[in-house]
Amino acid sequence: MSDRAGSPTAGEQLRPLIDTFLARFFENEVTAGRTDLRHSFFWVIAVLAGPGLLGIVYRQFAWSEYAMGHGREALAAYVLFDKALYLAVTFVAIGFVSAVAWPSLTIDRRDGLILGALPIRLRSIVTAKLAAPGAYILILSVGMHSLTARLVGGALHAGTSLEAVLRGIAAHLIAATALGVFVFATAAGAQAISLALLGPKVFSRVSALLQVLLVGITTASLIALPTISGAAPATLASSGRFRADWIVYTPPICFLGLYETLSGSTLPIMHTLARIASLMLLLTVLIVAIAYPIACRRVLLATVQGAPALSRPCVRRLMGGLPALLARALPTRAVIQFALATFGRVS
Repeated sequence: MSDRAGSPTAGEQLRPLIDTFLARFFENEVTAGRTDLRHSFFWVIAVLAGPGLLGIVYRQFAWSEYAMGHGREALAAYVLFDKALYLAVTFVAIGFVSAVAWPSLTIDRRDGLILGALPIRLRSIVTAKLAAPGAYILILSVGMHSLTARLVGGALHAGTSLEAVLRGIAAHLIAATALGVFVFATAAGAQAISLALLGPKVFSRVSALLQVLLVGITTASLIALPTISGAAPATLASSGRFRADWIVYTPPICFLGLYETLSGSTLPIMHTLARIASLMLLLTVLIVAIAYPIACRRVLLATVQGAPALSRPCVRRLMGGLPALLARALPTRAVIQFALATFGRVS
């Protein structure tokens, strides 16, 4: 419904903006493009969910055998390796997804050229730009982890109460999704902070470096993945030969503590790691919420104000006087002024 002046309401503005920003995540070389978004998105989910799902299907037979030989209490410590491995794989997968989606995480000059000339409030643009990546990562995470969570909950709590099975499913889904949101929000927050502090012109020079840094961190995590998962049981139990105390500072192990806490673990170290993971997630989301409006405003202002050459007073006076010299009719002057302003905003 529109207001009395005939302009669209905030809700009517948000819906197409969110759809447009969400579609931007598929405009890259690794997907099928905007002509087949649903098909490409299903393929992305299948590729990301495949390794973890196949690993859980393979390992659940070992869990059953270990539980019959050593009991369920021993099984809880035994599966820490598998849970840590799954979360480490999730961290790496979402890290690479964030690197691929890097150009779509914040508003860019193309958005500014289009939206800056439209009667859309900055609040609507920021809300839509925040909602689009949020919806993207949540849908992606649920698609990645929902079936795996069902298998893990059923395999680890087979023969117990329905409440225990549901709790195991919820713990897996929440912890893995929270880790994915943390990685995605960290990438978006780093980009938004850089754009807010440096401005669009300087940020365009360092954006590629930040993207390469993200790829480097994700690749290093992939290399360290066997160490993180292999040392998790001994490190968290503070006993054994294969301890690596540094892994407790890595996000997958922190969110493993959240996983175990939600599953009902009573170990103090798990509760400590869960608090750290919750604080990390809250801090990254808060940074994004603060930096995004500033970054969007800087991009829109820089785009509307035009190129650096037009910021000189003599050039502005010349461009402002040309329409009056070229035409007498006010509508014609308006068209000329609009054309000159558009030329000035385009590289």
